[in-house]
Amino acid sequence: MNTMIKLKLETREVLNTLKVVDRESYDDVIKRLILATANNEGALTETTKKMIEERLKSKREGRVKTINQIIEKMKEKNGEM
Repeated sequence: MNTMIKLKLETREVLNTLKVVDRESYDDVIKRLILATANNEGALTETTKKMIEERLKSKREGRVKTINQIIEKMKEKNGEM
């Protein structure tokens, strides 16, 4: 059974940066973060902290593209507008 949750756009963007692979679902990202904190009694592992820092740095430096940016780029390549 699935359910919808309401997220702020900035929260969704952070979740996107935390994906291990592009096709990873938000559900998988959230579960991974929950398990990481649960297994360490509320503390993130150093590996998880490092990964989060790296992903956020990539986002700040503009190396992470949103799905909408990718779609627009594909449309431009195909001559669509």
